[in-house]
Amino acid sequence: MTLVADNRANGLLSYRTAWENTCEHAGVKFCPYTIWYMAATEMLARGADLAAVAAQLGHSNVATTGGTYSHVTAGSQAAAAV
Repeated sequence: MTLVADNRANGLLSYRTAWENTCEHAGVKFCPYTIWYMAATEMLARGADLAAVAAQLGHSNVATTGGTYSHVTAGSQAAAAV
């Protein structure tokens, strides 16, 4: 289990508890994976190299990244517009 330090004298919290507390404080509700997905989508939409994004995400195979995020690559957007 991953633990994070809490500077409000609550000691160590699980990552999940820390995330939920932060979201509650910010007034938002979504899972950490949403941020991951949004970041990858934004990188690819702005023209980042697929292999570079795969490396950032920790994917061992570029095909995993391509299959998951192919909807935001320039080629797939152009094809969808036709």
